[in-house]
Amino acid sequence: MSIRFQCECGKKLKATDDKIGKRVLCPDCGQPVTVPAKDRMKAEIIESSADPDRPVQDSAKSAKDLLKLSAAASRGEQETEKPTQTSGRQRGEEATLTFGEWANENGKRVGIPAAGVLVACVLLYWVSSSMWGDKLKYPPLVPVSGTVTFNGKPLADASVTFRSQEALISDAKLKPGASYAQTDSEGRYSLEYFPDVPGAVTGFHLVEFSKVGPDGVETLPAEYLSGQSKIKVEVKADKSDGYDITL
Repeated sequence: MSIRFQCECGKKLKATDDKIGKRVLCPDCGQPVTVPAKDRMKAEIIESSADPDRPVQDSAKSAKDLLKLSAAASRGEQETEKPTQTSGRQRGEEATLTFGEWANENGKRVGIPAAGVLVACVLLYWVSSSMWGDKLKYPPLVPVSGTVTFNGKPLADASVTFRSQEALISDAKLKPGASYAQTDSEGRYSLEYFPDVPGAVTGFHLVEFSKVGPDGVETLPAEYLSGQSKIKVEVKADKSDGYDITL
């Protein structure tokens, strides 16, 4: 059996017997309304009908007052928050979303960025594979190490760059690149062509230096810096150390 009652806002509501004493939300104003008991409603109606002189309007008014009291009591309880909608669902319903429902509702928002990341990863893999293949390729290298001094003292914590001035390596068919190193506290250095790949190609190199201070300012004269240095060193296949440089 259904129980008909009314919200304070004037909206007529209907609920089943099992909802008696429980709160339901008004679809118009969102306020919780307690479903009244049938006995209370019946008692009010009997009381009004027992008095033949009592106008019908008084009975309706009493029933309305009863509903107002029930609504006021409901507002005084703990849960009075209005439901808000999120992605077409109320908060209580959102907590029970399955993954499939969530993906269906949010897929349009996350699908495009996720697809972009996937495409970028595939493109990066393809480019790196095209450039390097299964492993890095480089020309024949020989070990190069030595010390750097500046104004008679070891040049510590400075970067050293050997830029090859040679043409294509005929047997490897590769254009030689630069080798790099960082001096230690004693000014010693050991070149690497790639990280963990020691050495440099043979032939003449322009050698460049850089040492940046704590304030971020270059401390070496411009004549030793990248693009301006005129220092040349020849790397030989039968010599691995002793490439000492004095600035």
